[in-house]
Amino acid sequence: MKKKIHRWLQNDIALTLWASTAAFSTYFCMYAFRKPFTAGTFEGDKIWGIDLKIALIIAQVLGYMLSKFIGIKVISEMSANRRPLSILVLIGFAWLALLFFVVVPQGWKPFCLFLNGLPLGLIWGLVFSFLEGRRLTEAFGAGLAVSFIVSSGVVKSIGKWLMTVHHFSEYQMPFITGAIFIVPLMLSVWMLAQLPPPS
Repeated sequence: MKKKIHRWLQNDIALTLWASTAAFSTYFCMYAFRKPFTAGTFEGDKIWGIDLKIALIIAQVLGYMLSKFIGIKVISEMSANRRPLSILVLIGFAWLALLFFVVVPQGWKPFCLFLNGLPLGLIWGLVFSFLEGRRLTEAFGAGLAVSFIVSSGVVKSIGKWLMTVHHFSEYQMPFITGAIFIVPLMLSVWMLAQLPPPS
């Protein structure tokens, strides 16, 4: 099947559509594990004398920032055949951190968001590794960048819907939102894995 897909992707239009869609949807799905918690207000909850939501945002950003430095070494040394599984494992770790976010005492919740952000900062580099080194890399990258514009708002809307319609708590909602995107994520990563190697 992969050979048939590679033959079809020899056409520039087909390759651009396939690669852009795969990159866009993979990164879109990643946002479902990163941003939904911001739909919660956590009103009245405080930790260390500050609003809990502020502490959660700071903790996640610190984890995300640290992973960017880790990625300089890890992503540059990773072989192409390990990238698909690495994306799934890293996002799976972030999802597991959201499960702990539900059950741990309030004082540990920012640490869960730190652990959530830590692997997610690597995803951009891994996804872009599939796209670089090609004549049409800029076009593929544009498709990937579009995900920034729409994904955050969409996943936050889903989070609000889960809280208002299905009555999940602010702490449960991020994990449930991630669960909704597991199958689309796997399909998107599979599409990335079908891309022919760069010339």
